[in-house]
Amino acid sequence: MNNKTPFKTILSIIIALITLTAIINFTVVITAVAFADSGSDSDGLKISAGGGYAVSTNIRKNSDLDGKGEDYISSWVPLVTFSWWRFAFRGLQSQLKLTNEPIFAFAVKISRIGQEYRSAYLSKRRSSFAIGGDLRLILINISYLRDIDGVSGGHQYQFASGLPLSIIGNFLFLHIGFGLELYDKKYVDYYFGVRDTEIMSDRPQYIGEKTWNRFLSLTITFKPIELFSISLSARYKNYGKSIKNSPTVRTNDELSYMAMMIFNII
Repeated sequence: MNNKTPFKTILSIIIALITLTAIINFTVVITAVAFADSGSDSDGLKISAGGGYAVSTNIRKNSDLDGKGEDYISSWVPLVTFSWWRFAFRGLQSQLKLTNEPIFAFAVKISRIGQEYRSAYLSKRRSSFAIGGDLRLILINISYLRDIDGVSGGHQYQFASGLPLSIIGNFLFLHIGFGLELYDKKYVDYYFGVRDTEIMSDRPQYIGEKTWNRFLSLTITFKPIELFSISLSARYKNYGKSIKNSPTVRTNDELSYMAMMIFNII
């Protein structure tokens, strides 16, 4: 019973946040419709650049990938964003917005997916390019991605929302994010399964099944001037049972932190 307590707590928090978001959504609908500005400069050219440092829990056993220690994974992350009209390029993701209304938006995108992993006598699990789309209804976001490299052949689904809050005018902002992810059987089996040719005494054969993951995130952004911002973020992710039971996984609780600096060039 104790093992289920964290899940019940997370589920209760997510339900409470979704309820609060639903209430806020109705307020945002009225505000968005009332103050929508067709003359906005949101379609103009925007370029930003910066960097960040990320640290997260290593959920894997005996990882041999470069830069991955026994307990934590850390790395420097370049942060470059380019957007013009309805096209945006952010990091390893490109997106084209087909519609972008205050209440409703839909976009197609190409991104990288996959948890790379390598261990003794186990074939390296590679990331891949994926194609999909984003659907936004006010503050509710539904995302879909499908591997197009033939690496896993898997699919990812995400249902997320967030509460953007202005704490001190245009200087200090807080964003609370939360949601659910669904990894299908092919995705889980490729990245977390163990083939019959990879069996070891402490690593039995394992066939992954589809699984649901839960996550919560908190981001604080300081914006002393219009062209510069500093953000600190923390995220907790609880992987589902099919990932938790994999012989390649030592914990299904992942904590990650990131510090970022962004310069708005244009």
